Amino acid sequence: MISSYMDAIGYDTHDKERLVLKSSGSCAADDLAHAADDTVKIVQKLMTILKRDADDFQRSSLATFKKIKAFGIQTIQDTMILSEMHMGDNLQYIYKEVMSVKVPLDDSGRVNWVPVAEMLAYLMIELHAQNDWIRTAYEEHGSLVEVDPNDMIRNILKF
Repeated sequence: MISSYMDAIGYDTHDKERLVLKSSGSCAADDLAHAADDTVKIVQKLMTILKRDADDFQRSSLATFKKIKAFGIQTIQDTMILSEMHMGDNLQYIYKEVMSVKVPLDDSGRVNWVPVAEMLAYLMIELHAQNDWIRTAYEEHGSLVEVDPNDMIRNILKF
C-alpha cells in the first residue's frame, strides 16, 4: 500500500518496502519550502521502513541490521536526488544524500543521461546487496544462524 504522502514505493524480492519516490513539482515550480517538506517526508518514511525491519527481525544481530538500508529518490524540477538511510554505530539513523543529477529535458542535454545511468546502476547494486543482508536477517531471526542474545536487536533496541 502506497503511503499517503509518497508518490511510489518499491519493494525488494522479500516483499519488503525498500525504496520510496517523491516528486516535488514540475520544471516550472520554484517552491523550496515544498521541496524541503518532501525531503522530511522521505526521511520519515525511510525511518519507518527501518523500524519495521527491526521489528520483523528482532532476533537478528545488530551487526546485520546495521547493513540494511532504505532508499529514497526525490525529484525537484529537473534534479533527481538519491538518498539512503541505515542504523549507525551510535544506534541512530544515518541519512545521506548519495548523489544528485540533472535530468535532461530535451535532446540537447542527452549527454547528461550518463550521470542518471550511473545513479541507477549504484541503486541496482545496492538493492542487490540489500537482498543478501535481508536474507541473512531472516536466517538469524529464524534461528538458522546462531546469534548471541546480547547482540540481538530486541535486546539492544529494547522492544
